Amino acid sequence: KFPKEATDMSMYLRDLKERGAKIIIGEFYASSARLIMCEAYKSGMTQKQGYVWFLPGWFDDRWYDIDWLRRVKNKTEAWHPENESASFISDGGTIQMFEDSEVGVLPPCTTSEMLQALHGHLSLIHANFAPDENVVLGNRTVYEWKQSLKQKMSETKHDYKNAQRKNSNNNIDFKLDHQIKLNKYSGYVYDAVWLYAQALHTL
Repeated sequence: KFPKEATDMSMYLRDLKERGAKIIIGEFYASSARLIMCEAYKSGMTQKQGYVWFLPGWFDDRWYDIDWLRRVKNKTEAWHPENESASFISDGGTIQMFEDSEVGVLPPCTTSEMLQALHGHLSLIHANFAPDENVVLGNRTVYEWKQSLKQKMSETKHDYKNAQRKNSNNNIDFKLDHQIKLNKYSGYVYDAVWLYAQALHTL
C-alpha cells in the first residue's frame, strides 16, 4: 500500500521485487497507475521480464497516453495558471464514477514506453450494456432502447439550442454541434429507475 499523494513509486516496486513478487494485482486510480507503470518500465518489472500485472479496467481510454496528457495539462495550465493540476476530461464525455479526475503529476515516461510497460497486462471490466438483441423491462430490445434514448437526446439538444439562441448573453459552449453519444452509465440509470418504480409499486 502507498499513500494516494505518493509520486515516487520506486521504493514500493523495489520492495515487491525484493520479495520475489511476480504477479501484481493493482487497485489504484489512473494518476497513480501512470506513475507505477512508468516505474515498472524503468525497474524492469514488466511482462517482458516475467511479471504479470492486473490493472483496473475502468480507467479512461487514454489514461496511459502521457504525451497527450502532457499537452492537455500544459494547455490547461497556460489558460489557468492558478490551477496546480489540470482536470482530465475524456473526449467521450465520460462521467467520472471515481474521485480521481485530475491529471496530477505525470511520470518521466513517453507514451511509447508506457505501452511497452503495459504490454501483456490483464484487466477485467463489466459490460455497460447487454447485447443489442436482449429484451429489457419495457418490452423492448437493448437496441430499441438505445435508439429511443438517442432520439430523446436529439430532441432535447434541439430544444436547448433554440433556447440558447434566444439568449444572446449566453456564451457558454456546450458543444451542441457534436455527434450524440450515449454515456456508458446511461443503462444503469434506466435500470435504477425501473428498480425504484417496481419497489414503489410493490409497496
